[in-house]
Amino acid sequence: MRKNLIVMLVVSVVVSAHAATNIDISNSVVVAGVKRFGISGISHFYYDRVLLKNLAWHNAGFEGLLFQSVMRCDSALSSTGCVDTNPYAAWPTGFWNGATYEFLLGTVKGRSGTIVSSTAPVSRAAGFGTTWIFADSATAPAQGDYFIARKYFPGGAETGWNPAVTGGATITTETADLPPNTDGRQCIRLTASSTGQTANINTAFGWFANQTFAVMNGAYRLSFKAKGTGGSNSINVVVARGNTIFTNQTIALSSSWSTYNVDLTAAETSAVTGFVVIRFMAAGSSALLDDVSLEQTNGDPTNTTSFRDPVVAALRAFNPGILRCHNLELGSTLDDMIAAPFGRMRTEFHASTTDKGTNQYGWHEFLELCELLGVEPYLVLPITFSDAEMRNLIEYLSGPSTSGYGARRSARGHPAPWTDSFARIHLEYGNEAWNPVYLGATLFAADYGRRGNDIFAVARQSAYYSSKFNLILGVQAANPFNSRVTHNASANHDTLAIGPYMATRVDDFATNEQLFGSLFAEASFWSKASNGPVKQTYDMINATTRPVPLIVYEVNLHTTQGAITQPALDSFAPSIGAGLAVADHMLNMLREQKIRDQLLFSLGGFQYQRDDGKNVLIWGTTRDFGVTDRKRPQFLAVKLANEALSGDLVQTTQSGDNPMWNEPLTNRIQIDNVPFIQSFAFSSGARNAVVVFNLHRTDSLPVTFTGVNAPRGAVTMRRLASGTITDSNENAENVIITTQQLSDFDPSQPVMLPPFSMTVFATGEVSTTGRRRAVAHGTP
Repeated sequence: MRKNLIVMLVVSVVVSAHAATNIDISNSVVVAGVKRFGISGISHFYYDRVLLKNLAWHNAGFEGLLFQSVMRCDSALSSTGCVDTNPYAAWPTGFWNGATYEFLLGTVKGRSGTIVSSTAPVSRAAGFGTTWIFADSATAPAQGDYFIARKYFPGGAETGWNPAVTGGATITTETADLPPNTDGRQCIRLTASSTGQTANINTAFGWFANQTFAVMNGAYRLSFKAKGTGGSNSINVVVARGNTIFTNQTIALSSSWSTYNVDLTAAETSAVTGFVVIRFMAAGSSALLDDVSLEQTNGDPTNTTSFRDPVVAALRAFNPGILRCHNLELGSTLDDMIAAPFGRMRTEFHASTTDKGTNQYGWHEFLELCELLGVEPYLVLPITFSDAEMRNLIEYLSGPSTSGYGARRSARGHPAPWTDSFARIHLEYGNEAWNPVYLGATLFAADYGRRGNDIFAVARQSAYYSSKFNLILGVQAANPFNSRVTHNASANHDTLAIGPYMATRVDDFATNEQLFGSLFAEASFWSKASNGPVKQTYDMINATTRPVPLIVYEVNLHTTQGAITQPALDSFAPSIGAGLAVADHMLNMLREQKIRDQLLFSLGGFQYQRDDGKNVLIWGTTRDFGVTDRKRPQFLAVKLANEALSGDLVQTTQSGDNPMWNEPLTNRIQIDNVPFIQSFAFSSGARNAVVVFNLHRTDSLPVTFTGVNAPRGAVTMRRLASGTITDSNENAENVIITTQQLSDFDPSQPVMLPPFSMTVFATGEVSTTGRRRAVAHGTP
């Protein structure tokens, strides 16, 4: 019914309470060489982000823990150590004993050695952090000096799994008896040889917040390496969801390491509930176990990556220009990030934890995904990177296969340099180094700029450095002044990255007008208002002696604060109104600040629990993968914009009725003269496209077109609209993109745009398919 209504709106004579707004589209180039918007947060670390083909994503190789963190000295203890500035660290006394340290900034930059002892903060009220004692004695560190602590914790093979024993059985870590040619350092030992003993481990996936995020439908193979070490030399393997058993077998094990494959089939529907569980049990038997995988075997043969078919299908539909790999890798080393999957350790950096149960995927897998999709990769470099690691990364990405790290790349199956595959490779130092959410990977603004300057200088000095690299420092969108401080402290970055999130705090929510009037106004506020943070940042950086472009590394709603109720949150965050606002925000930043590289956050992520206990349906732009495959309106709106983004952004001039509104101070947004009709036109040879928003909350508005690039003749009209501004796709596919082929489009005849809608008029070929917290990322 909705689709028919939309079709009927395109008529030669329009009856409306408003006169038409004319959109003149010229040849005047505003931004040359635009790029399709990308997606940030291809993140694989929770139950609702089942991205990889290997569904056993909790420490499937039973590896140990690598911990790396950055500390800032508050006061020196003569030459033997210092007290850091973080009184809230969760690390107990002795946690860092035996670790190594390396100073990366300050008076003792370059000093390194061993940590003899670490003593937990004794008084948070006093503001003193951990006390560090070094084994050596040298020049005393000063207040403000930064060092990296690094420690490998072997053991914990069961971490990320659920272990259980009976009758005196044990589950331990094995580091000596490992599979031949293994990529890992350890495996798990189940010892239950005596009568009545059992030792079992299980891992689960695909269920979160009473929602299903993985459906088992097709042919699968459970694969693992094992060795019998006593008793009956057997192991029982089960894959099941509740009472549905996909396989339950007891497998006889060889006394030598072997690989075992268990094939199974499943035919679930989207109606299933509960976790899928993979379980291994030794009963009256002892065994060693390593390298577990559960993968579908009858998938899309064109998907040669490590990522699931529905994930790749979603990305192909979105047709991004860039993908950003922020996957909580901030405690990793380069060697770990490029290792084979079963050779990757659990890694952590955060000051509020002492362990981690998951392994994220590596850069090799991510680069293969980008190569398959034909998009530019965006890597987030751990802030704990050493100078040597920076040199080696450049060699890995662009060195020949005869070089040391080029040979490592070649050994993983990619002999040619990655720079041969991509027009641009984006390298950002750290992730939100300004954000206390990431304590253990943060620096003050000027210090971050200085360290970025140093490590990017190392990159530029490499014999394998390429102009294809884009070296990025990340700054806080809501703090233009600190952004300038970071920028002025470095001479070696190419770009500054910002995350101008919207609707961070919502206190005015009694009506849709309060919610969406302020949200639609905010899409213009950031880049157009004199106090708009993106405009301020752009103007400040361009007033420096070395201006650089901006890049939007993440953007979406960020409604983690405010008095908004749970019902209002449920209808606001995943709504069509929210999707339109985000796309309009991105297009405004493209036009006003010429920000070509922008990424929507994020690919997956069902909901976020706020500090007040409310759940908000952010930041994932997909509802799920392979269950309903529904897309949230943010995904659909930015995907629709991508269909127009080609060639140059050319000037549009609106005249005629061109209605506007003045937004009173609502949800911290106040701005006058916001156009209800907003237009963005693109020209690329014989292909032209114009994106037109109607941001009126209740009224349809007519538009006409003039100018050399006005749509005329054979026009494809694609539209995102719905019946209610709070419509979402959470429980059904209510918000969709519709298509009309108009054979003889007359630009002088008014076209009615439904309220809260986005319409793309395109001539020539149009492609519709193709190859991201609790601290405010950017609050005005």
